[in-house]
Amino acid sequence: YSFVVLPAHKRSAITAAWDFFRAVDDAVDEAGAGDGAEAREAASVKVGEWRRELAACYGDGVPVTPQGRALVAHI
Repeated sequence: YSFVVLPAHKRSAITAAWDFFRAVDDAVDEAGAGDGAEAREAASVKVGEWRRELAACYGDGVPVTPQGRALVAHI
């Protein structure tokens, strides 16, 4: 509810950032589910994918995820 009182452009930016962060968190949680080296490696791969997506948001390529495309408009 706290986002509702923000001006539209700020609300859009904070929503895009929150959505990006949530997608990264969910991807790492899902990939890293379980114990052992395989889970850590899967989580590491996901982190690398999202790092590349964030770099694309800052001009090192073109974002490919809906979260990256929404975020780039506010960077």
